[in-house]
Amino acid sequence: MDICVITNDAVLARFIVLELQEAGYKACSSEAPTDAQLYICDLDYTNNIPEDSICFSYDEGKRGQAKNFLQRPIDASKLKAAVAKLLSDPTMTKIFSVEVDRVSRKARTEAGEVRLSEKELKLLAKLCETPMLSREDGAKIFGDGESNIVDVYIHYLRKKLAKVCDGETVKSMRGEGYTLSDSLNIKFT
Repeated sequence: MDICVITNDAVLARFIVLELQEAGYKACSSEAPTDAQLYICDLDYTNNIPEDSICFSYDEGKRGQAKNFLQRPIDASKLKAAVAKLLSDPTMTKIFSVEVDRVSRKARTEAGEVRLSEKELKLLAKLCETPMLSREDGAKIFGDGESNIVDVYIHYLRKKLAKVCDGETVKSMRGEGYTLSDSLNIKFT
């Protein structure tokens, strides 16, 4: 999820979510923080705001509580501009927590789950163990087969992880091999 709107005002939350969805963002509303990349928080409802949030309030005096403040009633164009500015900031990288069950071979995030093949699971585990996996080392996982088998299973793994994580999941480093994206936090159970 790109954006989570935190407020107890259902009408306002729906307005903000619809405006952001119309602008092409994935947005939802909640009364508690989720695993979103950006939060839009109602300061009249909560003081527990994540860093780099966009905050809004009727009370102009609350402007000092947030770096990014919008006065209510919210102007949709100002909201969209603030969201675009923050989400285009290269320091705003969303971290995806991926829980991988070794027995069922299921990889889960808040967006859903995918089932990995045994070879995809072995490859993912090896990627987690080493900062850079060469094609040759990856081929050893598959019984010293040809090194292009690694490319094939990296492709399958990327495709499956893309269903539950946004953005790049496995990076190709020309002449070196493969590494996991910094946006993934993988935990095996």
